[in-house]
Amino acid sequence: MPTLEFKGKQHIYAHHLTVPYRRTKRTTMFDNLTELIKKYISAKTQRLNLKRG
Repeated sequence: MPTLEFKGKQHIYAHHLTVPYRRTKRTTMFDNLTELIKKYISAKTQRLNLKRG
């Protein structure tokens, strides 16, 4: 299998090991976006139901 070799590869790998692992925090922006999408879909569904009925 081919490997990628370049100057400084070991430094990048070593840096990768020294950076602490941490989980990303969930932001409220995504919660707000989810709520907006739910409201939009609900409104669309209601409009379609009114047109049919």
